[in-house]
Amino acid sequence: MSNFKVILHNRLKGRVELKYIDVSNHGPDDSTKPRVYHYEVQINGDVWGSGSGPSKKTAMEAAAREAVAHGDETGAFHCL
Repeated sequence: MSNFKVILHNRLKGRVELKYIDVSNHGPDDSTKPRVYHYEVQINGDVWGSGSGPSKKTAMEAAAREAVAHGDETGAFHCL
C-alpha cells in the first residue's frame, strides 16, 4: 500500500504551500455508526484533490492520492 501523503510531499519538495483542509465531517456522535470525514488538498491555494473516509487519516490519504494523480496526469509537478 502506497503512502500518498509521503509521495505528494516528495514530489513537491517544499517548493509550494501545501494544506490539508477539513471540509466537513458528518455522522452521529455515538459509536454505533462511523463519521465520514472530507478533506481537500490545496497547493498554492488551488484544490488538487479531495477525499473522504471514516477517519481523518483515511480522508487525507484519499485526497493526497487524488492530488498525486492530478499532478501526474496534467504534468503540473513540473510547473511548480
